[in-house]
Amino acid sequence: VNIDILISEYFYFTCSLSHKFIYLVSMCIYGMPSSAAESMVLLEGEQIEHDVRPAWSKWGGLITISLIASLFLIGIIGLVYVYLARSNHRYIITNQRVVEASGVLGTSTTEYRISDIRQIQTGATTFEQLLNQGNVQISTGTLSDIVLNGIPNYQEVSNSIREAQKELE
Repeated sequence: VNIDILISEYFYFTCSLSHKFIYLVSMCIYGMPSSAAESMVLLEGEQIEHDVRPAWSKWGGLITISLIASLFLIGIIGLVYVYLARSNHRYIITNQRVVEASGVLGTSTTEYRISDIRQIQTGATTFEQLLNQGNVQISTGTLSDIVLNGIPNYQEVSNSIREAQKELE
């Protein structure tokens, strides 16, 4: 079952015509390409290994609260925000970089070169393991880290980063 289709159908049947219009306009104006990798400029010799977006579980708390609040029609705003945030959030792993691109009304990116990565940690809750999802935390030895939250096949993604590190040695 494709969760994107289910959520889209939920919005289609529960939103008024004006809400549908605002939603469609915002997706046309602010939405990222279907793949952020399509708009990313690759370095010489760089290849995309993974282009993933976070799973719905990343926003599980907000979704739950919004679904309960949607009984009173105010939670629909939260659900629209989660849908837009997830649609516009990507983790792109190439053979040279790890890039996080996100934003609802604009786009910001954070990137690390594979050669700068000093530590990779993976983890998943029991629920995430059932869905084959998890988290990959990437450290460079500086104060900032990238945490790839709620991504499918998280072990495969971390292994790809490790393989890219080996190739650069």
